[in-house]
Amino acid sequence: MRIIATVFILIVLLSLLACDGFTHIQGKVTDTNGKPIEGAHVEMKTGGRHEEVKTDTRGSFSVGFTHSPFNVDLVLTVSRDGYKTFEKSFRARDAKDFPSTIVMEAAQSAGQSK
Repeated sequence: MRIIATVFILIVLLSLLACDGFTHIQGKVTDTNGKPIEGAHVEMKTGGRHEEVKTDTRGSFSVGFTHSPFNVDLVLTVSRDGYKTFEKSFRARDAKDFPSTIVMEAAQSAGQSK
């Protein structure tokens, strides 16, 4: 019986290692007046993995990728000429709480999110 339990636990652990996690962030990038910022560079990364997109004419973006099934550390960076770079670190499980709008301030001010 002990061997069967050990084999079962090994199978479960191996199947978990074979699974992938997926993190997806979508939102909008605006200036401090609420005007969409087109062409902002949005990058999400973890370890050696990263995904890059540009915002569309409405300032909207959608970025995501597959990673290990564990709660990995991620970084989202948004940059655009003339604006202060926005960067936020978060855990994969917290992606659902990520702000839907990223407000970028002019280069002489600091960035924020709401």
